[in-house]
Amino acid sequence: MPLDFSYKTMTEETIANETRSFESLQAPTSNKTILEYETATVPNPCLINNTPCLINGKVMHKRFTPKENCFTYPIYYFSLPLAKLNELKKSNSLKIDRFSLTSFYKKDHGKKSENGDLNAWAYEQLSKFHLQNKVNSVSLISMPRILGFVFNPVSFWLCFDKKEQLRAIIYEVNNTFGETHSYVCAKQDQSVIKENDWMIAQKEFHVSPFLPRDGHYQFRIKLTTQKI
Repeated sequence: MPLDFSYKTMTEETIANETRSFESLQAPTSNKTILEYETATVPNPCLINNTPCLINGKVMHKRFTPKENCFTYPIYYFSLPLAKLNELKKSNSLKIDRFSLTSFYKKDHGKKSENGDLNAWAYEQLSKFHLQNKVNSVSLISMPRILGFVFNPVSFWLCFDKKEQLRAIIYEVNNTFGETHSYVCAKQDQSVIKENDWMIAQKEFHVSPFLPRDGHYQFRIKLTTQKI
């Protein structure tokens, strides 16, 4: 599932009036049953500078058996610096924990609690792998609620160090049965994640009715000033 996103600083105007155009996405040749991978394209100022962003993008899905099928569709996400959630809530630029056309609810992530501290939860996950001291800030890339409804197949918690380099990623995966699992991905030596680094996580629970539970995910991410 290659995700190709472009960035805009989030304002009420961009949220309300955003129009989207997408280039065609060509699937590479592969013998996998389903093509699932992330691509991204150098540190983005919205992410690195802890600025809320509206991210427009596209998702491509390709199945190779029993019959080849490929489709691409548009999508958009919010990128939210977790340390600034309370500030964002006070500014009213984004409706947080309140009903609106587009809104963000903390209970949709982490501990799934209305009073949960998402930044603290992220550091709890990082501490399980002794990564907490490597990370200085976390940005959450997630789909907002639309008129109170949302389903996030996967949300991305990007974890940066003091030099604004990517050190870890938490992939928060949800299925249609209400189950969730978070995969903490980092290099074994805890060094900076580069664009050619592939991270593999063993699949922990059932996600798709078209696939068996067994399997694994392969993740790769690349950040630029224009794309992820």
